[in-house]
Amino acid sequence: MDKNNLIGEGRESEVFLWGNDQVLKLFRTEVTEERIDFEYKISELVQKYYPHAPKVFDKIHVNGRQGILYEFIDGNTLNENILEHILKIRTFGKCLGTLHAKMHKHNVDKIRLQKPYFEQRIRNTSFLTNIQKEIIIEYLYNLKDGDSLCHGDLHGDNVLISNKAPFVIDWSNLTIGNPHADIARTTYLLKKGTDPNASEHSFVYRAVARAFRSLFYRIYYKSYRKILEVSKDEINVWEIIICAVRLSENISEELDYLLKRINYNLKKLRMVKSS
Repeated sequence: MDKNNLIGEGRESEVFLWGNDQVLKLFRTEVTEERIDFEYKISELVQKYYPHAPKVFDKIHVNGRQGILYEFIDGNTLNENILEHILKIRTFGKCLGTLHAKMHKHNVDKIRLQKPYFEQRIRNTSFLTNIQKEIIIEYLYNLKDGDSLCHGDLHGDNVLISNKAPFVIDWSNLTIGNPHADIARTTYLLKKGTDPNASEHSFVYRAVARAFRSLFYRIYYKSYRKILEVSKDEINVWEIIICAVRLSENISEELDYLLKRINYNLKKLRMVKSS
């Protein structure tokens, strides 16, 4: 594989140009075949319902690794656009909020239910005791259900801005469920999430990103509410779940903060039970 064609990478994959109008998402060897097959299946599903998703073409093997061929979207990520055109941050915040709300308007086939998926992720983490896990999972199943299309990892690096339209990429965490949980995940990522490629960015990039996070989130949230109503309380009830799920991703830079928020919410739950 020609590294000169590498156009992006994340924790689980690398993305290469493939011909003139496609890209190859080449998964790292530790990603299971089952997970890759599922991503292909959900990519086919998403493109039927949601116009702001790249087309998916085929699964292939390259140099002993598995990959998926997608439509090539000629554009930069939302985060890259913010850095290059910081005075347009309101435009980009509105873009993310609008994309998310329009996504949540779609009620689709129950390909992967949100709560069982969250439960599995919570049980897989080694940073919580079994008792803590059971308390959190019991709380999870008492929250409201839903049947909305939820991305599961929507942030500025998973949106590409082309000359035609914005496109949402990387649907590997898709679930069908309560949209408020999906907003809570994006809320966490916009406010506290770490960039897997942070060390590659300049000091200026990192400083600008920190300074504008709060403003960007407020614009995103306001824009979402212009299409679908949601309160801060409806989002906040999912915090302990989102933090517990995030633990399973083993991101060392976030570990202390996540455990702090989980313990804070566990104390609140215990006080409610004892009252």
